[in-house]
Amino acid sequence: MGVRAKHWWVDVDGKAGTNIATERLLDAGHCRIGFVGWPVGSGVGDDRRSGWEHSLRAAGVEPAGLVVTGENTVAEGYRCATELVTRHRAEALVCVSDTLALGALAMIRDRVSRGGTALPVIGFDDSPGAAAMGLTTIAQPLREAAATCVRLLTAFLEDGESATNHHVLLTPHLVIRDSG
Repeated sequence: MGVRAKHWWVDVDGKAGTNIATERLLDAGHCRIGFVGWPVGSGVGDDRRSGWEHSLRAAGVEPAGLVVTGENTVAEGYRCATELVTRHRAEALVCVSDTLALGALAMIRDRVSRGGTALPVIGFDDSPGAAAMGLTTIAQPLREAAATCVRLLTAFLEDGESATNHHVLLTPHLVIRDSG
């Protein structure tokens, strides 16, 4: 983060999260890892996409042609996954959100029910739906974010602008379930 915001903030590192997800799939031997994302211009989505791209490039894999984007719905996740698997021959999927990942997971399960091969799918957010459906996902440290916000607010109220560490970027973690 080269630009310093004038306000204090706490955020979760989306790039680190998709990097973790992509590294898991690379370590499992997958090379053609597709990304189901939001349309370009979504700050959070672009940040998450950059982690996936960085991991692939570091592994010597060109990410071009392995991205399909859509609105944040289960139906769009299904559509995007279908395109990535059938047209672009993706062998694993990283998704920008659990909502899109649940659609991708439904497509993979339909594919398996017709005799096709299962593919790993990893989402982002660790939503209740992800847990219920056995979706491997990236969990945001929400309790840590809330505690950090309270700590920063307390520091500001006590010390004003002299308090240090006004900007905090938290690292998410992988929650492994059945899908990945």
